[in-house]
Amino acid sequence: MADLSNAQQDALIRARWPGFRTVMAGKRLAIWRGAIQGLSHRYEVKVVYARNRRGDPFRYNYAWFPEVTVLDPPLCARADDPLDPIPHVYNDPTSGQPILCLFDPRDHGWSRDQAIADTILVWTASWLRFYEAWHATGVWTGGSAPHGPQALPQSDRADDNILPPSGTPSRRRQVLFTTASEEALRLGLADPDLGAWSRPARASSQLAEAA
Repeated sequence: MADLSNAQQDALIRARWPGFRTVMAGKRLAIWRGAIQGLSHRYEVKVVYARNRRGDPFRYNYAWFPEVTVLDPPLCARADDPLDPIPHVYNDPTSGQPILCLFDPRDHGWSRDQAIADTILVWTASWLRFYEAWHATGVWTGGSAPHGPQALPQSDRADDNILPPSGTPSRRRQVLFTTASEEALRLGLADPDLGAWSRPARASSQLAEAA
């Protein structure tokens, strides 16, 4: 299935997430901001999606998939254990803001023919619910895959260039999502049909045409 352009992604986000606004939607770089509801708080988040290509003379220093950061209220450690790091994020040395780990890139959990509105933003809402539950209990009930620090993974697309430009710091991953736990499903923190940790359905041709 053909990739969704940034213009198509933008139309789908604005149609399905009316609380989101477009900061920019260029051919190669798009940025959105908007509010997503957690269990008891609303969060202002930013989504950055760069479409770098191998051989481009200029490349944006972002991953090949949409990067989500929480702007307000900012993510923070638990008051009961301030030394316990925020789980399921990876560090961006250029901005200092944690980027949410929403899927496992090694398992091709997201691709450019999928609608950000139906995958990344839905997964972000689930991540925020798990985050609030972790603050209350100290236990992360979402699924995860243990993962050591490394640079961004190689793409399954030959024409994609997803590694940071030479000389820039590599991002360090802590853990990546895979599947939601049974406990999370029981507590209602994850959607069994639109769960953040199942392999997402690809955007339909009708969805792409509607954009």
